[in-house]
Amino acid sequence: SENFDAPSPGSLAPWWARYGHSVDIVNAMDNSGGSIELMILIGGFAPNPMNDIWLSHDSNCWNFSGHAPFSPRAWHSTVTFKGKLLVLGGTPLVNDVWQLNSLKILDDGMFELDWTMAEWSPRV
Repeated sequence: SENFDAPSPGSLAPWWARYGHSVDIVNAMDNSGGSIELMILIGGFAPNPMNDIWLSHDSNCWNFSGHAPFSPRAWHSTVTFKGKLLVLGGTPLVNDVWQLNSLKILDDGMFELDWTMAEWSPRV
């Protein structure tokens, strides 16, 4: 992983310096059926486009959750609509739309993210 040298925990953010990323609030479900709000950081330039995903329950401790199934990007838009996070477009020029259907907290503390590509026609 390109984040192998990210310090965690530490006084600095555990990801590489970046810009053009997104940060949103999403709901995660645990195995008992409970729900918790998490912050999700997606992609950005670091200095190349990234598709890494970081999650936090308190904005102080961040966990690397792997890479998104979509291509690395920055300057994408994100929005939560009807309980789903949508990731729209970005650069380098991509015009796909991805939807985070569910986010689960596993017993071992890891996360399971279920993404699908939305059925939108390409746009420029």
